Amino acid sequence: MSTLKDRFEDVPDNWKVLRLAAGETPDGVKLPVGPVLVPLAVWQARRAELIRREYDHGWPLGVWLGAEESPAAIRHDIDDFTVVGVEPGKSVDRYLNVWQVLENFGYRGAITATPA
Repeated sequence: MSTLKDRFEDVPDNWKVLRLAAGETPDGVKLPVGPVLVPLAVWQARRAELIRREYDHGWPLGVWLGAEESPAAIRHDIDDFTVVGVEPGKSVDRYLNVWQVLENFGYRGAITATPA
């Protein structure tokens, strides 16, 4: 069984972390070329498009969870992600809690921090 330290990784430099700017919507934001970590709202709005671009271009896909978002929101989709990003929360145990929940759902990919 892996430990959190074994699975916790830095996002490689070639990955882009997509954040919504003021006025942008999840279904209207432009997706960058290449490997991307998208916010949960973008994943929920554009799931089919994101999966298609991953298969069409071979670009890895990740999702990041905001400080108040539960990993339960992606439990049925975990096999679609190369990496899951976790935004820091108020609890110092946030990463451990997210990791444990993802493990229970069968997720075996990388987990990383996303800057707040």
